[in-house]
Amino acid sequence: MNILGKELENKTVLEIGKFTILWAEFEKNYCNNECNSNAIWDFASISTVNEDFLRDLCDKLKGRISYLGVNENQYINYNLTPERARKPSQADIKTIKDFINFKGENLLAGAMLAIYRIRNNLLHGLKELSELNGQIELFKSMNSVLENIRRK
Repeated sequence: MNILGKELENKTVLEIGKFTILWAEFEKNYCNNECNSNAIWDFASISTVNEDFLRDLCDKLKGRISYLGVNENQYINYNLTPERARKPSQADIKTIKDFINFKGENLLAGAMLAIYRIRNNLLHGLKELSELNGQIELFKSMNSVLENIRRK
């Protein structure tokens, strides 16, 4: 599918469309249509996701880090948070880093904070269209997390 002169695979467009719908439902149901870091922390305190889905997302993020040839700090501070993006708090950065290392007590918060950063980059024009085909597995994994949210 050609979008703005970039050839995107139909399956990429489908996964990103699915992600957009799942995120909209997440934000409506858990964030009163105003998602931010505090809303994610509140959500994570009352919700669960099967650890297998979280581990898969962790693996996909590690794959992106490896593909980009950066370390975790660079990925969080420059890839998840590009120059023009609003910077996350140090607590959020630590929680995302802990999630990438799959350790700590806030795995769901770390996963959702990472997804939130990716969502922001996508919907605020900070992701390159030409790179989206290479991120289909990441979107599939994020979709699995969003589809499997359960209240505690």
